[in-house]
Amino acid sequence: MQSLQNQTKAITDQKLIQELAAATSVFFKDENQNRDIHNNTIFTTINLQGNRIRAIGAQHIGDALKNNKTITILNLRHNHIADEGTQHLSDALKKNSTLTTLNLRYNQIGEEGAKYLADALKNNTVIFIPL
Repeated sequence: MQSLQNQTKAITDQKLIQELAAATSVFFKDENQNRDIHNNTIFTTINLQGNRIRAIGAQHIGDALKNNKTITILNLRHNHIADEGTQHLSDALKKNSTLTTLNLRYNQIGEEGAKYLADALKNNTVIFIPL
């Protein structure tokens, strides 16, 4: 079975597809796994729904989003991100001006996480975040 990285490379080499759907198939274990999102210049929509990426995965995605200029829609629904992961994503939202939709439904985000998001959205008003 090919790794997600190899599959992504094959797809991006073709420069035909703008949406990556990897629902329930990605697990973030280390910092190397955000490389594809960080270096992305093709995908405008990424669906990582149901991958249990938790706070560590949200941190890697947040780091990648800080400089990404391509992704406009990111679906992180059902990923156990919680407040800690929300903080990492909120930090990225303060710097990213391309993302328009971030789906964070069903991620155990509490009051603390909501405060992180509210703070990030003070300067970034183009984001739609379904909770």
